[in-house]
Amino acid sequence: MGVRVLRDSFWDTLELGTTIHWHNAFGAYVRGVVADVEVDDGKIARGMIPVALVGNWRDFELPRWYDDGRYSDGGTYVGKIRNGEPMRPNQDSIWESDCMNRSGRPDPTGMDEIDLTPPAPTPEQEAAASFRDVLLEIASMAAMQEVPADRDWVGDYQQRILAIRERVDEAMETLEFDRVGRTLENR
Repeated sequence: MGVRVLRDSFWDTLELGTTIHWHNAFGAYVRGVVADVEVDDGKIARGMIPVALVGNWRDFELPRWYDDGRYSDGGTYVGKIRNGEPMRPNQDSIWESDCMNRSGRPDPTGMDEIDLTPPAPTPEQEAAASFRDVLLEIASMAAMQEVPADRDWVGDYQQRILAIRERVDEAMETLEFDRVGRTLENR
């Protein structure tokens, strides 16, 4: 029997609404609910709608702020949960399947769901985000594409530079820096 036939026969045995757990790797699981979903060829078949992450997910796979002011909404599976994007993995990586090798793997059925609420940034991350916005604004100013023939270059640049200076001044007011540029709280 081919892999696709085995997968289809596994999914066909599951009842709608059943909770199952797909093992991504290293004890990280996606909890899902069995549903009828559209598959690659446009047909409707049994699959799972992901509803939560449980187990051992790494920080970079979860919603987080980076110290340089970037925000990440998490990895692929956070996106699938947020968008209700159906999955139809092979049965050999589903905890509830007889085909999965459970040896040495933690049982996900009783694990708490990981909170995927976007975290609030720290004051330092917020300030870094403001500086990133200013840098991106400067970069976009340097990469202007459309240039009208009668453009007032001097006036345009002066206005943009004043606006950027205002934003930098506002951002600087939120933190006090020592002579080497470190925030006083982080020394």
